[in-house]
Amino acid sequence: SPGATADAATTSTMSMGWFPGYAINIETGERLNMAFGEDSYQKENNGNDMIWNPTGNYNFPYQYAMGGKHFVYVFAGNSIESKFYNDPNASTKFGWFTDLDGKEFGVGRYDEGKKLMTILNAFFTFDNLSNTLGAGGFAPLNVIERDIMWVSIPMPAPGFAFRTPDQMPSDVKFQINVSKPYRYGFSGMASIPNYTATQLIHMNKPIAVNSPSLLTTDINPSGEAVNNNFPFYNFNTTDIATLYNQGQVTKNALDRVMIVPNPYYGSSSYEINRTDNKIRITNLPDKCTIKIFTMNGTLVRTIKRDVTGQEDIYLGTSAGGNDIKTAKRSSFVEWDLKNQSNISVASGLYIIHIDAPGVGEKILKWFGVMRPLDVQSY
Repeated sequence: SPGATADAATTSTMSMGWFPGYAINIETGERLNMAFGEDSYQKENNGNDMIWNPTGNYNFPYQYAMGGKHFVYVFAGNSIESKFYNDPNASTKFGWFTDLDGKEFGVGRYDEGKKLMTILNAFFTFDNLSNTLGAGGFAPLNVIERDIMWVSIPMPAPGFAFRTPDQMPSDVKFQINVSKPYRYGFSGMASIPNYTATQLIHMNKPIAVNSPSLLTTDINPSGEAVNNNFPFYNFNTTDIATLYNQGQVTKNALDRVMIVPNPYYGSSSYEINRTDNKIRITNLPDKCTIKIFTMNGTLVRTIKRDVTGQEDIYLGTSAGGNDIKTAKRSSFVEWDLKNQSNISVASGLYIIHIDAPGVGEKILKWFGVMRPLDVQSY
C-alpha cells in the first residue's frame, strides 16, 4: 500500500490503501516513497480494512498483537539504478520476467510509489506464484527490500484509537537519526549497466556496490562526481562563533555572579591549611571593582579585578595535539576574609557590591561564621 496520493494512475481496487502522512529525508530534503501493511487476520485491531488505523492493543486478542501490526515502511530510493532483464538463455524462467523486462530496478527516488507498484503487480500474479520459486525467483522482492530505509509498527497510546483518518486526535512527527559509515555508496545511486553475457549470473539480483565507478554522478549538476562520491557536506559555524564585547550579554551575565560558599560556616573546600580562610566570588566580568561592607555601611575591603586581554591565548606551538586555544583568565576572585588591614573579619552579615564599568552593578549578601583561632598551627 503506497503512500498517500490522489493520482488515479497509482491507485487500484486491489492491495491499495491510504496513509495519512509523508516522509522527508532530513539530510537531503527529498521526499521519500512510503508503504504500509496490516495483519488481515486481526479484525479486532482494524487489520482488515486497508486503512492505516492501528489500535493501542499490545497483547490483544493474542500476545504481541501490536495493534494490528500496521507496519510502516520508508524507502531510501538511493541504492541501485538499473533495469530488469529478461534473459532468453536463463535455465529457469519466472513469471515476472516478461512483465518486468526493461522496467526500473528497485523503488528509486520519490515517484508516488509507481515503480514499487509496478514490481509488486508483476510479482503477485497467479502465473508467477503457481510455480515453485527458487532464490532467484524472489529477486523483485529483494530489490524492494534493499531500498527500505526504516520500518516500524507505530501504535497510538491506549485510549486514542481511531477508525478513519479524520478521527485521528492529533498530528505526530517522528525524527529518526541513523548513523552510517563514511564510505562510497551513501552519496549517490549505483548505476548498473545492461548485463553482458558474462554477467548474466548476477541477472536481476541485487549486487554489491563495490566500486566508486558504479555510482551515478547526478548529485552534481556539472556531471562530475564530488569527493569521489564519498559523502560530502557543507556547513557554516558563523552563527555559533564566539562573540566578544557584547554589552547586553555581559549585563545578563551579572545575574550569574555568586559567592561560594554562602553561608560560610568556619571552613570551605578552597582552604588548604588550618589557618586558611577563603571564599570565592565567581562568574565575574573581566574588569570590575568589588567592595565589601558591613551592615552599617563600613567599608571592609576593596578588591580590583582586571584581566582584560587575557581571554584567549594559544597553548603549544606544534600540531602535536596541544596547539589549542584556551582562556588564561580565571572567572573568580578569592577573598581571604580579612579587611584592608589584614585582620580577620568578625562573624556576621556582609554586603558585597560589584561594579563593572560600562556593564552594570550587582549587590550580594553574604553571611559568615568565623572559627576560633587554631593554636595547634603555631
